[in-house]
Amino acid sequence: MPATPLRPHIMALLFDMDFAHPGRSFHHLDGRPFTKEEQALANEATLEEFEAAGAEIHTEVTQEIADQALSDAVDLLRKYFAQNPAVVIPYMTDEDRGQYESLLSIAAADGGRFLPRKN
Repeated sequence: MPATPLRPHIMALLFDMDFAHPGRSFHHLDGRPFTKEEQALANEATLEEFEAAGAEIHTEVTQEIADQALSDAVDLLRKYFAQNPAVVIPYMTDEDRGQYESLLSIAAADGGRFLPRKN
């Protein structure tokens, strides 16, 4: 038996559904309760539509978590690089080292306020 096609108007509603909201009625991500019409549409959603929406939402949440982790890691490394860039410089590619040295010369032009601190 062929799979039922996903209906765009149902999928749009599911993507805007706050699955974490407690209670018996559905709510939008911004907290507004579904209208009676929206509630009826959500009740018509098939298992395939719920699964497709869940997979997409899971992918987006996973990507947001990964992006935040990368941002946190960059912030952490930046803090230590600012204290002791000599530790990182040997691992740079020639291209990155050239860019770093170019940026150093630009930063030094204003008195070096943004240059790495000396220990």
